[in-house]
Amino acid sequence: MSQKYRNFYIYYDLLCNNENFSIRLESLKNKWRLPLELKYEASWNFDNIHELWNEFEKSRGQVAEFMKEVNELIKEFDLGVHWAGSLFLHLITGNRIILPDFTFQVSSLESSKKEKVITVELSPYTTLEDIKDSWATFEKVKKLVWPKIRPKKITKKTVDNLIIEQMDYFKTNDRTRKSYDPDADKDIFYQVKDDEIAEEIQDDISISKKGRLNFIKNLRKIRSRRKKKNLNNL
Repeated sequence: MSQKYRNFYIYYDLLCNNENFSIRLESLKNKWRLPLELKYEASWNFDNIHELWNEFEKSRGQVAEFMKEVNELIKEFDLGVHWAGSLFLHLITGNRIILPDFTFQVSSLESSKKEKVITVELSPYTTLEDIKDSWATFEKVKKLVWPKIRPKKITKKTVDNLIIEQMDYFKTNDRTRKSYDPDADKDIFYQVKDDEIAEEIQDDISISKKGRLNFIKNLRKIRSRRKKKNLNNL
């Protein structure tokens, strides 16, 4: 069953079987003298909701106060914030309500881009299947919010390689080692080579003798990739 179909049931079940809901709707209409007298009433929809917002502001003012009362209605009857636009259109135009397509609310594209975050506000009727069915929509929004980010394939192997890369990075950037020279009776400092660093990492992560040859080959690939990344970031 589609989310919109379930929204149909939720709304009309309230309208037909909960007298308090009908009373509250009528109370809002009477208080704010709604619907407004509008031209082309049949064409009003979500695409021109901002124009309706302006019309309300011109003729009634205090649009923020009106929306506060709409949201109080939504909370009182446990509908969910995604109903705000639908109820606003219905009350302002007097047209038959345009049902929400979803059972949850996603932050606006403008807000998501600005804050670099996508928020999803669930309603009492949101199901796991609703989220799964809408995932393609989320992916489109993600690409618009983070256009430069590409999906990362994260597996046990990539995590293990990152650990090795991290160890190699810190050891490579700190090549200076100290050793005691008994003949000179003092500490001497020297620079370790890449092969020696590889040996240190193998000892740190307890690589078996059989796996050491493959480890060296893998480490060379890791170092090569890191070098390319550094060049690309210049």
